[in-house]
Amino acid sequence: MLLEYVYLSPHLDDAILSCRGLIYQQRLARRSVAVITLCAGIPDYSQLSPFAQQYHVAWGGLPDPVTSRRAEDSAVLGKWGVTAHHCDTPESIYRRADDEIAYPHVAALFAEPHPQERDNLPRLWQQELESLLSNPAGATIYAPLAAGNHVDHQLVRALALRLINAGWQVWFYEDFTHAKSQGHCKRRRPGSGPHPGKPEQFPLT
Repeated sequence: MLLEYVYLSPHLDDAILSCRGLIYQQRLARRSVAVITLCAGIPDYSQLSPFAQQYHVAWGGLPDPVTSRRAEDSAVLGKWGVTAHHCDTPESIYRRADDEIAYPHVAALFAEPHPQERDNLPRLWQQELESLLSNPAGATIYAPLAAGNHVDHQLVRALALRLINAGWQVWFYEDFTHAKSQGHCKRRRPGSGPHPGKPEQFPLT
């Protein structure tokens, strides 16, 4: 894909909720935009943990909620002429590591990523992006700050820092709804650390 702006979204709602104002403005200016959702893979529904089952109940008991969410994401972005790409990594509530549920409860979702994923997933995602984008050096990448500390957001932020080190142009956005909690964004701003990058807050209208 030859694109000007690429939004890295941990889940199937993060980029559109956090950055919809800017995405809309870019499309009004007829710029090419894509949203790449990193954790959008369809899981094995026969192996759901009790924790994942609780999410399914909250989502209305749909037999295949991920496919429904992917279709909704493509439809919403498609109305604006935004390219939607869904990666095959399932979101954290479905993933396994060492043949066990990697994130079996809420506390685990907001702790450190599983050791098997901390380096492996950002590396694999970088390889996927390099094969997907025909102009990685020319595209502007938007990535979440990981405000709120959700493991999937942390892993996508780690991917963004890898891209910065590889010479990509990366800007950070505040994660809706986590950004509403006082102090979350300040703790996550990368501009004062060893990695370059300029955080920016985007309009939510």
